[in-house]
Amino acid sequence: VHRPKPMVTDAVDFWLDLPPGRRPTAIAAGSDLLAAQTIQTLRARGLALPDDCSVTGYDDEPFAAMLDPPLTTLRVSWADMGRAAADLLLEVIDNGDGGADEDVRRVVVSACLVQRKSVGPPRGRGADGGGA
Repeated sequence: VHRPKPMVTDAVDFWLDLPPGRRPTAIAAGSDLLAAQTIQTLRARGLALPDDCSVTGYDDEPFAAMLDPPLTTLRVSWADMGRAAADLLLEVIDNGDGGADEDVRRVVVSACLVQRKSVGPPRGRGADGGGA
């Protein structure tokens, strides 16, 4: 069985191969699944979470709380996002516009930071961010 290496592994390996002063102390993944793969890769390289590197996800998938450590993630309201998208679509239909040269719109939907155990101050720094 061929199991391709997740792309996140290449990215994390690249970051960890940087000189010590340039390595990230936190990684914000674009989804909880990518965050889980990031945690797996960090652990395979012998790093402790969150002491050596913090990891956050996005979506608050049910498995996020079951990871080790439980994943800090951003929960968004998909209902609010869908409602906003539908409102914009109806506006385009009603106005008969929506061409490529339209103004960019910013739509803000509610989100909630779900704090768990995958985030902490980097090793050698206190809670105030100062050195050891």
